[in-house]
Amino acid sequence: MRRYTYDGSFEGLLSVLAVCSERPDEPEDITSLRQAQSSLFGDGRYIETSPEQANRFARALERTGGSGIRQKLYRAFLTERSGIELILHGYARSLLEHGRTAATNLLLEPVAEVERLNQRIGREVHRMHAFVRFSETEDGLFSATIAPEYDVLPLIYEHFERRFAQMRWMIVDARRGYGVYYDGEQSRIVSARPDTTDHSEEPTFRRLWRAYYDAAAIEERANPRLLLQHMPRRYWKYLTEMQ
Repeated sequence: MRRYTYDGSFEGLLSVLAVCSERPDEPEDITSLRQAQSSLFGDGRYIETSPEQANRFARALERTGGSGIRQKLYRAFLTERSGIELILHGYARSLLEHGRTAATNLLLEPVAEVERLNQRIGREVHRMHAFVRFSETEDGLFSATIAPEYDVLPLIYEHFERRFAQMRWMIVDARRGYGVYYDGEQSRIVSARPDTTDHSEEPTFRRLWRAYYDAAAIEERANPRLLLQHMPRRYWKYLTEMQ
C-alpha cells in the first residue's frame, strides 16, 4: 500500500517520511487523518507518531544536508500548502540520495519549492511581528487576534515572550481556532476563539491611537499602492489604526 495517513502533526509527518525512506517505491499520497476522512480515497495505511523515530530521521537529514534542515522542513510544513507532505518527502529523498549538495540545488523541484515556502512564511512572520495589536481586558490580560495566511503562531510567540515578559497575554489565531497563552513565565497552546471581551477603557485608547496615526500621516505623501504592498488589506480587520 502506497497511501499513508498520519495524525497531522509535524512529528507524525516525520514518522511517515522515515517509513517511506525505507521503501524503494514512491508513496502515492500522504495525508493527515482529518484530510483522509473527508476524502474518497481515505484508505491509506495509518502511521503512528513516534517522537524517537521522528528525531532519528530529522538528525539523519541534518547529518546529510546540514544543520537547520529540520527547521526548514517545519517552516514549510506550517504553510499548510496543498500536497506539502509529498513535497517534503521529495525534499528528504533528494537529500538522502544526493547528499549535502542537494540542499542548495534549486534545479531539484522539491528543494526549490521548500525554499520558496520558507521565504513566504518568513515574510508572514515579519508582518505578524509588526501587525499584532493587543487589547487589555478587565482582568489585566492582554489579548490579540490574528488570521495569518500561514500557521505562523508557533514561530512568533517567542518574540512576544521576550518583548512582553512581564505581562499576561494571549494571541488567538481566528482562522485555525487556537492560541498561545503566556502567564508571565511560560507559554502554552490553548483552544481559543477570537476575543469578544468588553475591554473597559480600551475604546478611549483605541481612539487615541487612531488619532495619533491620522495626525502623523502626511496626506501629500500618501501612497496607497505602497501601503498595500507593506500592509495588505487582509490584515486590516485586526489593526486598530485601520478601523
